[in-house]
Amino acid sequence: MLYLNILKEYFHNEYLRLKPKMKIDFDIDRIIDDFIFLCFFVGNDFLPRIYSFQIRIGSLEKLVDLFKLFL
Repeated sequence: MLYLNILKEYFHNEYLRLKPKMKIDFDIDRIIDDFIFLCFFVGNDFLPRIYSFQIRIGSLEKLVDLFKLFL
């Protein structure tokens, strides 16, 4: 079971620390949409396989770190 309001609160707390460094306005809904978009690259069966993005080798964490860096 997953409580979406708690998950959204975790996202808010995680990305609120980056608010002073962000180049765009802070909107948690846009950040969550971008996170979901990044997850498609790692685990989507409908896209052609990208061999450098595998969930077993920690690609999702690397993508999230890069997202935070360039946000």
